Amino acid sequence: MIGIIDYRIGNIGNVARALKYMGFDHRVIKRPPKDIHNISVLFLPGVGAFKPAMASLEDLGWVDFVRSWTERGNPLLGICLGMQLLFTRSFEEEECSGLGLVEGTVELLPFKKSPHMGWNDVSWSSDIPGVFADHIPSGSFFYFVHSYGIPSSREEMGFSMVDGVRFTSAICSSNIMGFQFHPERSGGNGLKLLQAAMKYFGEECPE
Repeated sequence: MIGIIDYRIGNIGNVARALKYMGFDHRVIKRPPKDIHNISVLFLPGVGAFKPAMASLEDLGWVDFVRSWTERGNPLLGICLGMQLLFTRSFEEEECSGLGLVEGTVELLPFKKSPHMGWNDVSWSSDIPGVFADHIPSGSFFYFVHSYGIPSSREEMGFSMVDGVRFTSAICSSNIMGFQFHPERSGGNGLKLLQAAMKYFGEECPE
């Protein structure tokens, strides 16, 4: 069972529809569950600003839960703002601490036109897990909507370029994964990517 964290920020419906289309059992979770035995992977989607998102996670009790969840080695996947929240801090408008699961900062990326909105390619880093390299070619296109992002990360799995500006667009650190783009809005490539992510986390794709 895949749990989708609903903290009142973002693209819950699109993620749920993508998982339903692929046949994965899932449910939207508004509060940290007391019984986690039937949950195998947590999704942290998100659209909007960093500080209000962190405030909402804190208010609903998700911050400590998510940290404890990942410390126990359980899988977590962040999408767009959800990926940014995994990092140490953000400088969007004012400095704000993140979940601190991945070292790095979220910064305004110096694009000539902002936000970066539309289709862009993702180049895989050399140490990408085989489950991705085998199914999604480097240079595949995905859908982006963002102005802020991670300039670089030691956990980088993929990167993208806009106006000569390079930034981290996918990360993977053991049981923690994140995509700056929206795989749930990226057509066939996005669905293949989500299937590969679930396979990486030990979730077999439904027939």
